[in-house]
Amino acid sequence: MDPTLKSNGISCDLLIETDELIANYSTGEFREYTFDFVERLVFEMTNNFGTPTYFTNEADDREPFDGLRTVNSNKLWSFDYALIPIELRSIYSTPPNTHQSRTNGQLLECWKTKLWKP
Repeated sequence: MDPTLKSNGISCDLLIETDELIANYSTGEFREYTFDFVERLVFEMTNNFGTPTYFTNEADDREPFDGLRTVNSNKLWSFDYALIPIELRSIYSTPPNTHQSRTNGQLLECWKTKLWKP
C-alpha cells in the first residue's frame, strides 16, 4: 500500500451485460462505443471524487481490483483503463508492456494496450 494515501477508496460496481461492451470475445476487444462511454464515466467520477478511477473487468480477471491498497506491483496495473491524479505519477511511472500511459492535464491516463484505443 502507498503510505502517502490518507483516505479510503470507494468501489462502484456497474453490472453491464458483456454483450453490450465486448466486440470480440476471443480477444476481449471492446465495442467502439464502449470507449467513449467508459472515458466519460471515468472522467466524471475522477472529477467528482478527486481520486484515481479504474475501469476493470472482474469477470475476466476473476478477482477484485486492489490497486494502491496492495504491495503487489503487478496488481497496480490490473485494469483496462484508468485516470490517476498526477500526484501519483511516480507510482505509475513505468507501465508494464501490457499498458500505455500519457499525461492528460492534471491526470495520468493509462490503458491496457491490447484492449483499449486511446
